Amino acid sequence: MSRSALLRLLAIAFGAAAAAHAYVRLFTPWQRNWGATQEESEGPLEGDEFVDTSQGQTTRAITVDAPPECIWPWLVQMGYRRGGFYSWDFLDRLFRILDAPSSKRVLQEFQQLAPGDEVPVGVGPAFPVLRVEPARVLVLGSADPNFKVSWQTVLRPLPGGRTRLITRNRVQPPPGLGNRIGAMVIDIAAFVMVRRWLKVLKERGEGLATGRYE
Repeated sequence: MSRSALLRLLAIAFGAAAAAHAYVRLFTPWQRNWGATQEESEGPLEGDEFVDTSQGQTTRAITVDAPPECIWPWLVQMGYRRGGFYSWDFLDRLFRILDAPSSKRVLQEFQQLAPGDEVPVGVGPAFPVLRVEPARVLVLGSADPNFKVSWQTVLRPLPGGRTRLITRNRVQPPPGLGNRIGAMVIDIAAFVMVRRWLKVLKERGEGLATGRYE
């Protein structure tokens, strides 16, 4: 190998290492705690018990100018051929997670959910329902017992009829470098979808509170 080729190879390796370092030190903490306070991101949250030894955790949050009762109907009706998932619908439809846009109506036929039920997905296993406290807590899990996941959503009322909408994902992949890398890739994709999900739920909740939706 020539000296110039070696220098180019070293420059590429250095650049990749620098990018990885920046991702770990700067981008990862920001995206994993987007919108959440330090207390929210570091403190316990309802549903933590389902993945006790999490190797990866994200906590993201948003304030909604509406009470929990205006957010809960959209949460409880999530799913394929139900209310949708309130994220980037075109991506969900591209990957066949959904077959139609997320609902802009409260669907009364899907307002009952209990532990042991499932939230269906178009392609892939459904999300098992682990915990339900109406207008307060919804916890979904993973159908794969070897890849433990919890998807926790908590509604905390604030003064003035507002709500703190907090969501957390805890992940415990099986041993192995490949599984850990896979979990990191999923983590990045989840940020894109969950950030959108929070913003859409805020819009839907505030719309229901003001009569824009019904």
